[in-house]
Amino acid sequence: MVVVLFTTLIFKNIDGVISFNTQAFALANPCVWSTCEGLPAEELNYTISCCNLQVPLNYAKSNQSLIRISMVRFSPPNPNNNTLFLLNGGPGEAGLGAIGVVGQLIPAEYGITLIAPDHRGTGFSSPLGCDEHNSQIVTMDCITYLTNRWTIEGLNQFSTTSAAHDLSIQIQASQSTGRIAILALSYGTYWLNRFLDIYPNLVQAAVMDSPLNPLLHGFTMYNIRAASVALQFLSYCHYQIEMFQSAGYHYDRTVIPAVIFRLNRCNQEDVATLDFFFNAQGLSPTSSNETSPSDANGLVLDSDALFNNIAFSELWLEFNQSEVDQQTLNTWQNATIIAPDLRSDFVALRQAWPKYPLDEYRYHLANSSVLMIAGQLDGATPLDFASHLASITGKTRTLYSIPLSGHIIQSFITATGYTCPLHLILSWAFPALFPSEWNDPACIRDLPTTIDFVGATVMGQMSSMKLLNNIPSVEDPVDEAAVRALFNHLASARQAAIASANTASNLPLITVSITLEYGAQISHEESNIYGLVTLQASSAILPSNNESLALPHAPIDLVCVVDQSGSMSGEKMRLLKQTLVYIVEQLNDLDRLAIISFDTQAYDRSHGLKRMNQQNQQILTRTINYDIPAGGGTYIGCGLEMGINLFTSRRTKNPLGALLLLTDGQDNLQHDYSQLMETLPEGVLCHTFGYGPDHTASLLVQLAEKGNGGTFTYIDQVQAVGSAFAMTLGGLFSCIAQQLRVNIEFNGEYRISHVHSKHEHEPKKLPSNKITFKLNDLNADEKRNLVFQLHVPKVNNNQQVEMDNQQIISQNEQTFFDQSTIGQVIVTYVEPNSNQTITTNPVSFQLIRMDQPSADLLQVNYTLDIQRNRVETAREIKRAMDENDYQRSLAILKAQVEKIKASVSAQDPFCQLLVKDLEYRYPSERDYRSSHQNAYMQHSSERGTYAPTTNASAAQYLSYPQQQQATHFQQNQLPPMYIQQQMPPPYVQQQLPPPYAQQ
Repeated sequence: MVVVLFTTLIFKNIDGVISFNTQAFALANPCVWSTCEGLPAEELNYTISCCNLQVPLNYAKSNQSLIRISMVRFSPPNPNNNTLFLLNGGPGEAGLGAIGVVGQLIPAEYGITLIAPDHRGTGFSSPLGCDEHNSQIVTMDCITYLTNRWTIEGLNQFSTTSAAHDLSIQIQASQSTGRIAILALSYGTYWLNRFLDIYPNLVQAAVMDSPLNPLLHGFTMYNIRAASVALQFLSYCHYQIEMFQSAGYHYDRTVIPAVIFRLNRCNQEDVATLDFFFNAQGLSPTSSNETSPSDANGLVLDSDALFNNIAFSELWLEFNQSEVDQQTLNTWQNATIIAPDLRSDFVALRQAWPKYPLDEYRYHLANSSVLMIAGQLDGATPLDFASHLASITGKTRTLYSIPLSGHIIQSFITATGYTCPLHLILSWAFPALFPSEWNDPACIRDLPTTIDFVGATVMGQMSSMKLLNNIPSVEDPVDEAAVRALFNHLASARQAAIASANTASNLPLITVSITLEYGAQISHEESNIYGLVTLQASSAILPSNNESLALPHAPIDLVCVVDQSGSMSGEKMRLLKQTLVYIVEQLNDLDRLAIISFDTQAYDRSHGLKRMNQQNQQILTRTINYDIPAGGGTYIGCGLEMGINLFTSRRTKNPLGALLLLTDGQDNLQHDYSQLMETLPEGVLCHTFGYGPDHTASLLVQLAEKGNGGTFTYIDQVQAVGSAFAMTLGGLFSCIAQQLRVNIEFNGEYRISHVHSKHEHEPKKLPSNKITFKLNDLNADEKRNLVFQLHVPKVNNNQQVEMDNQQIISQNEQTFFDQSTIGQVIVTYVEPNSNQTITTNPVSFQLIRMDQPSADLLQVNYTLDIQRNRVETAREIKRAMDENDYQRSLAILKAQVEKIKASVSAQDPFCQLLVKDLEYRYPSERDYRSSHQNAYMQHSSERGTYAPTTNASAAQYLSYPQQQQATHFQQNQLPPMYIQQQMPPPYVQQQLPPPYAQQ
């Protein structure tokens, strides 16, 4: 419950003393929150509601006319009794605009309720307009309408002081409990000062973004202040020469910064960029002759009439400033180099306006504790004005100045991604909710402090382009000569490894083997049996002695698309950044990396695919550490689309390509990404990572499945993100084959009737005696087991093998194999290091056809039965995940458990682990589904990823390079005790031998 120490107003008029108790009024008229007309019910994962209150037009005559004042509330899914009131600028801007700025930076996951009160006369409050349709074209006719509609006395009540009384009622009527803070923007800080001066004890914290100084501010001097900031901006230009060429002409741009260059060129991109810059500096041309901005539904929310009423009455002149005529204003305007447009009738309009008299609060400063944040390039509320405020209120106010920021620090944060000012604001407002280090202003030192327009330094150039909201995406070209030299080096290294192992020089990269369910079938009967083709990749070439783990590998184009929404804040973001820096360090000069972060927008943090030379590694490491904030909602599609576009627009390509997508949340709205995924180039894998329990696992699985054989990883522990990425990186580094085609052909009437593996194949329509499986790639030590069903036809007598089977094997083995060959398999693939296409020798399928096969020939093949259990388990997990009813989903897995227990290979260690995993009972349905989606992807693809310990059976898919990379990450990033006790490699946790030990 909020403790109110002073809520009674005392007014004096000709009738004597009249009091008004705002607390009693608010308690008698509490908010009834309901849907907002013209607004969506939900946005940015917040639920939107509105409250309308009827308050006195004139608090000194409270028993007379009433007007409506409104508030818009953004409620998070899990509120934590912390409320932030947002006061917008202007004067005349609706509260909804403040939420539009701040709501994107404060994600709903923080649990803070956001409330934006409308200043009387704006938004959903009783409007102050120039006609019955709320027109905002302010002319002499508007003055006539306003005085007729409200009377001069009534119009005088649309003041800052009246709005301060309104805010007292709005806060108390909102029924907010717990801690209440106010964040005010621009004119909203002037409104906040007035409120704190009258009601000093109603809220627990106050923050002023771009504070307006009540003692120094006057709109007559606005252009002079804006021009001084423009000169400061131009002073950042370095005295260097850089040549630009356009339409055949050369321009020497000595000492002329990027702004002037853009003004000269002025293409569509320049217009958008300059518009951003002028708005960010508070220099955007504003004319009162224009109608007020409207929301998406056509509602006029802002009020130019209110702007004029307050500006002309109490914000026109600075303290002790004499009246200014139109000619003087024009002279000042003409003397500036950058300034907004000026109305030619400003002075005349003010003279005719029925201005209200100043009260005792006009030049008074509230004595409350306040945090002030000001931009050093703020032309609307200059930094020196904020510094003056800080100098005379040093005991109660704290000022932080933000270099290179213009008007409204929140806009600076959105444009540049620097979160330091936001951390300072949130930790001041809600110190118990955020880490203590957020309250350390030392982070300001990490912000850029100068703009290098012509590129004297790489970091200066990046800061310049970032401030101008436009850093072009530029692809570093592939060094093709160096790539060829690397391929030759890798070929030599492989031959040396083969020689040192005394192995045949023709050691294949891929070994092909085949298995049929039975050794024989009755000749005069048709049947359907299972078949299996196994591809086994060779081992990777391992480092010798003390060589770095970052072995030479086929160069890769890697794009990391990571979630930076508000739920990623804290430890999640710290560990993600640690992981991204590790990836940067593991790539070499031939690899190219791009990093994209997203909330409800996408941000190209690397500005294209960059080769990981030392300079780019340093730049990208700094970008990761300082330029990826956590805030806002979640829209996976924007980040995914930007990442795919980097691949589709490549002018040069490395042999390998992969996109790594990580998110810890769900899209604010449902989206279908099928068409987008179809644009992912062939050969580029999309690996998805679900971080924590709140992601939509089914969506990430779909993206991975459509991502050319990518994987889905469920990261159930926050601290496991590094190991998860390291395992995927280890696989990518060890790719030995691409564009695999497994061509199976059977003789005569033998037909493949059904395919149980998830890999793409042609023809899709079965049965067929020919089939080609398409696999995107194969990494060192990996296996692929292709399971299918084969229709076995009858054979006539002259096709039968009449001899006793034992005699065939012992006496005439060659005749036996010739007579029982029913088909063959040939594999082709591209070796990425040489780009050569390699074809394996044919491997034949053997099946004896006899009238009475012996019992041993009719025994189910043990190896094939294990693989059948694997593919059937993957299929049943998928079916269970598609089943929305939780109990029916559990029943599907229970039935599969019984089927495995009844199989020939039931006692095999892998099958027993399958049963154990399927029988595990999860604490929640969300954990159940995320974990099993992970298991489904690993069992269907046979590619290892990080897996929760509840998926012990999936550990067999981890290759040795993956395990080695994960161990390397742990040893280089985490304390030894942490490695030993909490994060052993998965194959150790699950007590399952890695695949290379089984070979």
